[in-house]
This record gives sequence, C-alpha cells and structure tokens, in this order.
Amino acid sequence: MKNISFNKNYSIYLFISIIIYIICFEYSIDSGNFSLSNDYYGILRGFPADTGVYLSLSMIETFDAYHRNIGPTLVLYLFNENLFSIFIIQFMIYQLFIYKLYKINKSVLFLMLSLLPILSLTTLFPNKELYTIYVYASLILYLTNKKIIWILLAIIIAFFARYELIYFIILFIIFLIFKKYFNYILIILFLSISFYYKDVSRMDEYRLVLESGVNHENSIALFIDNLCRDYYMYFIMWPFKIMNSIIDGGYFNLITFSLLLLIVFKNYSNKSINILFILALLYGTIVSFPHFRYILPTYIIMFHIVGLHINSKK
Repeated sequence: MKNISFNKNYSIYLFISIIIYIICFEYSIDSGNFSLSNDYYGILRGFPADTGVYLSLSMIETFDAYHRNIGPTLVLYLFNENLFSIFIIQFMIYQLFIYKLYKINKSVLFLMLSLLPILSLTTLFPNKELYTIYVYASLILYLTNKKIIWILLAIIIAFFARYELIYFIILFIIFLIFKKYFNYILIILFLSISFYYKDVSRMDEYRLVLESGVNHENSIALFIDNLCRDYYMYFIMWPFKIMNSIIDGGYFNLITFSLLLLIVFKNYSNKSINILFILALLYGTIVSFPHFRYILPTYIIMFHIVGLHINSKK
C-alpha cells in the first residue's frame, strides 16, 4: 500500500478547511431551532438544505414516511441523529474526494479553497446535494483513470441522493459510448425532455411549490415553466432556467458561478468532461421552480474544467 504524502499546499488547505468547517458547524448549531410538527416536517434554521426535514423523518418508524428521502434520513437514523459524528465522517469523506481530485488536477485545490464558504455548509450535514457532489466527483475520477470502480461507487452513492441520478449515470455512460454522436444524442435528449417535461417525476409537486410562492414569488419562473409545460419549449428555455437558478443563489454565487460558467464554455475542449457538465446542468434544472441548491453540485465539475485550463497554460 502506497504511503499518502501530503505536500505543503494540501496541508495548508486542509488546516484552513478544518478551521472554516468548525466555525460553520458551530454557527449552524448555535442558530439551529428545531421543532417537530405533526406532518413530520421540522424547522431547523441555520442548517443547510433540508436537514431539518430529514431529522424529523429519521424519528419516524415507518418506511413509507421517508422513502423519498431514504439516503439522508438513513444516515441520521444509523447515527442516532448525532450531528457531530455525521459532521466528522462526512468531512473526512469530502476531503478524501478533494485529495483524489487534487492528485490529478493541482489547480482544483485553490479553486476549492477560494469557494469553500459556499460548499462548507452543504457538506456539514446529510443532504442530497452533498451526495450528488460525491457522484460527480466519482465520475470525474472515472474519466481520469477509467477504473470501473468509480462508476460503481457513483451508482451506490446515487441511491443516497435521488434515484433519478441512476438514470443520469446511465445517460452519461451512453454518451461516452457514443461520444462520436454526442450532438445528435444531445438534440434527441433535449427534445425528449421538452415533450415529456410535465410528466417528469414529481413535476406536479414542484409546480405547486412554484405557484404557492413557498420558494419564490417569481412571475418570470412561472412564465418560463408555462412555456416548458404547455408549449414544449424546454430546449429554448433551458439557458433562462439556468440563469434563474443561479440568481436564486444570491449575489456571491451569481458572480462566481457565472464567471466559472463563462470560463468553462470558453474552453470547450475535453468532450467527456463537458458531457458530464451539460448533463449535470440538465439534471439540476428539470424542475418547475428555480433553486440554486439543485445546480450547486456542478461547482465540482467546473472546478475541474477550469483547473485543466489553468494547468494547460503553465
């Protein structure tokens, strides 16, 4: 077994990362206000994503109550809702992925460090977006060394996120096999999504969220969704759905995500990683209401692409 040698740069990154994560964890715990309601949905202010919901569901004995959120809920249940233990383990897993990516793309380290505050809260506690980041990282590692173990790992992790991610991985493999016909398959995929947009799993529920204004009182989002549902225009509205989701992330994410996006599309060279990136953006925007959290995992892919560009200039 090879000895893992942490060089100076990675050691500095790891030290700063630990400090930031501890501060974020303490902030989340101090500002958390958890209460369990009769409909199994709790409120956990200060915690990222739907951790409060998962905490509520993990206290319920019946499988039917949380089968749609089985991954995060199962993690909480297995650790007896001990958030600190989960924080430590997930931090270690996350850093392991970062180290593996760092070994193949040194520039990723500094990109990850500069945007760590965005990802830190997301990687503290069980949530689907965190596991989606793991899936994307596994697929990046597969593209690098072609070891099938990374595909298998991605499939296993996908069960802890959303089952739709399984379809995403299958699509990704199909695109890699028929990479020569990438443009044609992409056109077919866009047209298929456009025609079956309103039939996508849970799309009616997402539509109700949009109409009720729980997430957004956004007439533009409603207008875009109407065009996608009633006039089959998803393939035209896709860029607008992406921008709407980015705007939902606030000014900092609007600036950083947009800049990375421009660099990625300007340096459109590695077809395999670009396939992964486009599919990830598709996966994050097949939903009625704009939500930055759904496209946040694509950061890990953009870090890698931009890192490859930086390395090519050296």
